[in-house]
Amino acid sequence: MSAYTLGGWAINDRVEAMARAQTGGTAQVTAYPTLFQPVLRRVVAETPDAVLVGFHSVLSDGDIHWERFERNRSPAIEAVAATPEAEVFRWFSMDNLYWREQPLESRNTLVQALDHRYGMPGVSSLGFWGIRAVVDPAGRLVGPVETFQTPRDASRAAWQDLWVRIVGTGPADPTVRAD
Repeated sequence: MSAYTLGGWAINDRVEAMARAQTGGTAQVTAYPTLFQPVLRRVVAETPDAVLVGFHSVLSDGDIHWERFERNRSPAIEAVAATPEAEVFRWFSMDNLYWREQPLESRNTLVQALDHRYGMPGVSSLGFWGIRAVVDPAGRLVGPVETFQTPRDASRAAWQDLWVRIVGTGPADPTVRAD
């Protein structure tokens, strides 16, 4: 068990150093092990403007391919962030939150905060879970703040992409996606 733990720390240190070099040393970088995959690390680099998420296998010498998620602040986000539920979630996530908003047809806004410490390639790359609430144009909540989970992709293509990432040949689609 000690060797596994020490090996994990060594892998994280190596991957974090690589990520810092790739991001110019200006980002706060943290590497996380992925579920049941000791060689594949999920890397999160935070800058004042964005959260970058990438995956790196220790079986690969290639660069980390990043997904970039721009940080947003708005009155709607501030309204949800000021709730007691958001305070608890901020504490739980150790303040590793990514806030996003989506306009709704009703002219309201759906605000979500995701815990960006954990995720897998694909639809949950930014996080597995979070909180959400609907805010009206005047900045008032239109209902409760609730928890949610990001759906996981269990398709054959998702498993193939995960395998490619683990064995170190890089992601199937190395393009950078912005949300």
